[in-house]
Amino acid sequence: MTWSWEIGLLVAISVLALVLALIAWRRRYIADLLEASLNATHQGRQVVDRAGAVKFANIAFRRLFGDEPLPLNVILERRAFDATARASIERIEHALGERGEAHGDVAILNAEGKREILAVFANRLTRFGDHMSWGVEVITTQREIEEYIRSDHEKFADLIENAPVGFYSVDESGRFLFVNSTLAHWLGLDVEVEAQHQLRLHDLVYPRPPESIPAFAPFADPAARSGEVTLMGPNGRKLLVYVRQDVVNVQGVDPTGLVVWTCVASEVFAEWVGTGLWFDVRPRPGGGSVLVFRHVGLTPELPCFAVCAPGWEHHLANLMMKERVTA
Repeated sequence: MTWSWEIGLLVAISVLALVLALIAWRRRYIADLLEASLNATHQGRQVVDRAGAVKFANIAFRRLFGDEPLPLNVILERRAFDATARASIERIEHALGERGEAHGDVAILNAEGKREILAVFANRLTRFGDHMSWGVEVITTQREIEEYIRSDHEKFADLIENAPVGFYSVDESGRFLFVNSTLAHWLGLDVEVEAQHQLRLHDLVYPRPPESIPAFAPFADPAARSGEVTLMGPNGRKLLVYVRQDVVNVQGVDPTGLVVWTCVASEVFAEWVGTGLWFDVRPRPGGGSVLVFRHVGLTPELPCFAVCAPGWEHHLANLMMKERVTA
């Protein structure tokens, strides 16, 4: 049996058509999967081609901006809350042009005329015909809470700094890491000057403790965690004080962002001794970080559990970075 060239050509065309149909089906299948995955996320996502035409906007995006057929950066420019927001948009566009990716916060006026803060991120999809992928998420509440916490921390720092009680912190070598204004005033210390001279705790204890005493401890008895101590400042002024001491050992800093503290002594919560405070900082998709905190060893059997567990929950619940608190 012999085939004419016409039959061969017809077979070749049929095979080519089948291959093209399979390629088209595969592309459509991948596009459907991508669309389904983008629609499942709570973040608004938009894909724009090189000419600025919107090719796709997921459900979350349309919920924020309706069916407005404009690239996200244009929508943001039209709704920018103020000059700071417009400057932020310009920085994002500039970084996108320079590096092919960018992120930042932008404040806009929402449909109700209220200020809304958005986390915006974008990257260039060079493998998909030089398309642009935009992402957006409402973070108004998060930023408001962070501002509240920042303000709260500033108030707490001011309280510690100016309280009618002396506060200090030293490292394992006895070098001062912090001295509040009250204690500095009592001892006639110039904190900045003394820091340059590497002032240490034992330099202020009178009489100077024996060399056998740990450099971070002010007591002559190495087992003591509280008691009366005489301090003498550089000006020769002596001050009899009652010191309560808590000691925390920083066991290590993991390259991934894990910091582990072990409590080795506590005057306030003796049951904390031997427990660990774990601070695990991890990157968050789209920018920012997540803090995972664990107080390892804080169990219901400890007398302070009824106070400490709610205390940690109250403190960390105000942080949007919190993932969970576990005993």
